[in-house]
Amino acid sequence: MISDWLAQGRIGTGGSPPARWGVLLALLCWLTIGSGVTQPQTVAIYNNDFTRGETTNWSTSITDPEWQRPVRVGFTGNASGRVLGDFGDQRVTLRLAELPPHDSITITFDFITIRSWDGNSSLYGPDLLEFKVDDTLLFRSSFSNTSYRQSFPSGYPASNPARAGAIAFNSLGYIWRAPGLFTGPMDATYRITRTLPHTASTVRFRFCVFLDDPGQDITNESWALDNVSVSIAPSKAAPLPPPPLPQKPLPQKPLPGPGG
Repeated sequence: MISDWLAQGRIGTGGSPPARWGVLLALLCWLTIGSGVTQPQTVAIYNNDFTRGETTNWSTSITDPEWQRPVRVGFTGNASGRVLGDFGDQRVTLRLAELPPHDSITITFDFITIRSWDGNSSLYGPDLLEFKVDDTLLFRSSFSNTSYRQSFPSGYPASNPARAGAIAFNSLGYIWRAPGLFTGPMDATYRITRTLPHTASTVRFRFCVFLDDPGQDITNESWALDNVSVSIAPSKAAPLPPPPLPQKPLPQKPLPGPGG
């Protein structure tokens, strides 16, 4: 509205403000509301629910085949969907390159603990996820599907109930069989989001899982990922130039008198 009034010359005594008032008001508007741009929205740069089996940009290494598996997409235990994994005691990395200029980066993912994760147990654990972005550790937490307590949603060695923070459990049909003890579904899904400052043109998300269960293998404890999305906040644009100064109205030619 102020800009409209300036254009119409309506601000000031008698509707004819001195030129300097228009200049000052224009500068004030620019300094208060026009010196920059609206905060940029986030831009999605990666989305994968693995329904198409796409594993480009993912990698891992195998040193112990009894506890580790290559990157692959598989069905859940009840074949209700597809996930990345399952994996064992290993590190899995998502690498994205040629990122546009940005100030921060956000990742959201479903972390799925499968079968007998033992949380903070000193006998069968701890069973941990260590999540890094490049070389920055964002969290290190234990997870439990059994009677042992876990640290998540806090960092290890905090103590919380098993499956604290899970959005679903025993929903994917993974069966754990312990003869004489238990046979039944055992899994939990955690939706995790993290944001951090980031400006590099390449990023590596590192999912490092440590499973400590003597005498067991990947069929006893494993994990998977689903619904992975990454977005960035584009770098702030340069400030807009000041608005043009209002022009001084041209003098109007007096109307001719009667008979003129």
